[in-house]
Amino acid sequence: VQMSKASMRSILPRFNSERMVLDYTRGFYLAALRNGKAFHADDGRLARELAEWKSNVRVKWPLIRAERVDHALPHLTHGEVLELRVAVDVDGLSADDIRVECQFGQMSNSAHFELNAHYTLEPEGLDDKGRQLYALKLQPPLAGLQVYRIRIVPHHPALTHPYEMGCMLWL
Repeated sequence: VQMSKASMRSILPRFNSERMVLDYTRGFYLAALRNGKAFHADDGRLARELAEWKSNVRVKWPLIRAERVDHALPHLTHGEVLELRVAVDVDGLSADDIRVECQFGQMSNSAHFELNAHYTLEPEGLDDKGRQLYALKLQPPLAGLQVYRIRIVPHHPALTHPYEMGCMLWL
């Protein structure tokens, strides 16, 4: 009983309804206000542009194809550079309409991926098959056994949330 009372005394000042309202205000309501203003400006130009972009992406997303074109190394020693290259057949979308991301993490004892770092591969032109190339060179952020995953998502600077389209392709 003493321990639970002490826990409540230390935790409740940090986790209460006032903090929850502040977190929602900072994290969601202010962002929605900014987006609303941006979408209404210039007689709704950005809103129309984003709606058209989303429609185009929804039609073309099922046709997106991607593959790694680097030579995946079986292991790296500490201090070595990892080079990732991904070729994406963007099927009429632009290089900026696609974001290729690399997540670094570790697998927990229950085989759950635990994210430690997140990186974006940069577009670097077309390959000889007309596919958009994306590349990343980095030294892994931690020593020891790590896992990385590569995913591709649609990207537009006016999206409210980076994954709101519900489209994702994992390699």
